[in-house]
Amino acid sequence: MEALYTYRPAEPAPLLERGLAWGHRASVQLGLDTRRELETLAQQAGVNWAEWLLALLAHDWWLETGEAEPLTGLAMMNRMGTPAAGVPLMRMNMLPLPTPAPAILDPADLGHAARQIRATLQELRPHARFRYEELWQRLGQRRLFGLEVNIIPFTLPLDFGPEVQASVQSLISGPTEDLAWTLSAAPGQTLNVVLEGHPALYSPEDVQARLSRLEQWLSSRRT
Repeated sequence: MEALYTYRPAEPAPLLERGLAWGHRASVQLGLDTRRELETLAQQAGVNWAEWLLALLAHDWWLETGEAEPLTGLAMMNRMGTPAAGVPLMRMNMLPLPTPAPAILDPADLGHAARQIRATLQELRPHARFRYEELWQRLGQRRLFGLEVNIIPFTLPLDFGPEVQASVQSLISGPTEDLAWTLSAAPGQTLNVVLEGHPALYSPEDVQARLSRLEQWLSSRRT
């Protein structure tokens, strides 16, 4: 697993200089039409919607940083397909995922990047329980990621019976090193997107602008 990272420049982790912090936050709920179009585009590329979105977020990162192959901190704990997917728990690992960022934003280009991400994920998934803190130490405390992404495809609506309506609102995702995306949705439901940015790097307006750019691009796919 370490071989995937040792070829990269040995940049020091940003948290060593500025630390982790609670970020400025913005959120949006994307409608069913956008969700269906996203799934259609992903299916045409031979990937799932989460892998397609990872490619899009890598492109967004490239727009701001020029980094052609960012390391994305992907929240992963191998819960899908097991009873643990429906059980609340406080266990998570961040998997540093090399995510190629297409410099030209079009469906074909994104599809190619998404397929590369899918192949890399298949290679990394058996190591999902290898703690990134240990990898960080083994690699000399070098930067493992800046962009963080948490995709929650198994969020289910609360059901307390026909006479009770309930919803969940997350107030904060936790401290971030740079930029953190959280995307959650149940099958056939709307897609909730939350973005948080380190306060030393992003103003509230910066965070809202990044979120709006993603929303506008996804909406433009329906035109």
